[in-house]
Amino acid sequence: MGWLPTAVLVVVGILFLALVLLRVFTALRLVRTASERLNTAVTGRSRRIGAGLDEVRAWRAAQHPATPGPAGSIEMTDDAAERTA
Repeated sequence: MGWLPTAVLVVVGILFLALVLLRVFTALRLVRTASERLNTAVTGRSRRIGAGLDEVRAWRAAQHPATPGPAGSIEMTDDAAERTA
């Protein structure tokens, strides 16, 4: 093979590798962007759920003031259930 066909093959190979690398970096950028958007969506959803739970807890506290449990209720502790008199 002469030097001209070899040089053409080298240039074509370099161009091919450059196109492959461009596609890989484009795909990685798209994946990173999608990951950031998903993380933002999940974080926002978690914040909204937390705010909703806080609102429900506040509503329950307003509707049901803290009162001691009825006589003979069972209180759960870390060790076991304890029966109150």
